[in-house]
Amino acid sequence: MKKKEEWKKLIDNQIEKNLFVNIFSENVNLTFDEPLVEFIKTIKLDKEETEKLVKYCVANLLLSLYKYNQFINVSNQSALILEEIYEKLIEDIKKQSVKIDQIERKHYQKIRDFLLETNPFLMNINKNEIKTFVNEQYSYKFQLDLFNINICTLKGPILDIGCGQEHNLVTYLNEHNIEAYGIDRYDSSKPYIIKDDFLTYKYKENSWSLIISNMAFSNHFNKHLLFKDDKINDFSVAYFSILKSLKIGGKFVYAPATFEVEKLLDGLFYEVSYKEVAYNLFVTSIKRLR
Repeated sequence: MKKKEEWKKLIDNQIEKNLFVNIFSENVNLTFDEPLVEFIKTIKLDKEETEKLVKYCVANLLLSLYKYNQFINVSNQSALILEEIYEKLIEDIKKQSVKIDQIERKHYQKIRDFLLETNPFLMNINKNEIKTFVNEQYSYKFQLDLFNINICTLKGPILDIGCGQEHNLVTYLNEHNIEAYGIDRYDSSKPYIIKDDFLTYKYKENSWSLIISNMAFSNHFNKHLLFKDDKINDFSVAYFSILKSLKIGGKFVYAPATFEVEKLLDGLFYEVSYKEVAYNLFVTSIKRLR
């Protein structure tokens, strides 16, 4: 146990140290902490322990990235590539066949290439200085008001897409005996929280009375529409899967609005309405008619 807690602390410190260093800057010099390098060099880990170490590195890196920028998206399949990167790093440090500064440069170049491959927009917004885009953990009261939800008349099941690490609204609804679930990429011990990528999650047809998403799905969708990148098709497929997963009479309510997409909806199947909650910020409500 002591060994496990030691490497966790060392990894936490390493990732925190580099969190706000711009990896895309030409002048950046990213280095490993000496205690972490010495630990990896000397510690004896079996295959299972090595796998746990690798998975912890990946999970902690992704959690830090998500906190730094809510628009970053890494699929489960892409996360496997990160695992390979960290497996190779541990192997190189243990072998000590080349100098540590060479291992550092090689590793961070791999991380940089990985981010550019999976989230190419990062280069454009971080070329000169690092930029962060982070969501608040919105209170349940704020979201009830935002989406005009009356729990006295609310009926489940309800799905919150991008419910957040604290999943405030989902927890509140369950505490009031309303069947509600949340999807997000964070681990949770709660049985009603689904750890998954909302872009690739399998939305079962005719399942939900209400689906909500605050500054999550549509926020990401709008960003990709703005950059006109290759994620637009994936978001479009997921968007219409979400609509089909509504029960007849069910609603998909979210903020901000995605006007470019909503104007394409067939009025025979969907009824669209808007509520302006702040200057030029709209909540969209889509009711499935048939």
